[in-house]
Amino acid sequence: MIKILVKGTLSCPIFNCDVCGDMIGDISEGHAIYMYPDKAEENIKIEVQHVHSGYCRETAEKKMSYRCDSQSLGAHLYFLCANTELDNKQFEKLRRMHGASTE
Repeated sequence: MIKILVKGTLSCPIFNCDVCGDMIGDISEGHAIYMYPDKAEENIKIEVQHVHSGYCRETAEKKMSYRCDSQSLGAHLYFLCANTELDNKQFEKLRRMHGASTE
């Protein structure tokens, strides 16, 4: 799940694990998982869970009633940006406008 972490005057979007509730602070430690029915309808929208790799991912997958599919969090972010047509020029403009450090 995506949540907002408030740090002083900043509102910082974060990935929050849907199993343990902790922040997924390292992109290499997370996955996006989703139920994928065997006969998916065209243009169906499927809910996604964001989870830590390992125990949290295994726990979430066991609870799903359909076949499960997943993406690394890095791939998930890439496809999310690609599907909103965010290109390098737009990304750089957003980085200049909103690139405040959250640490």
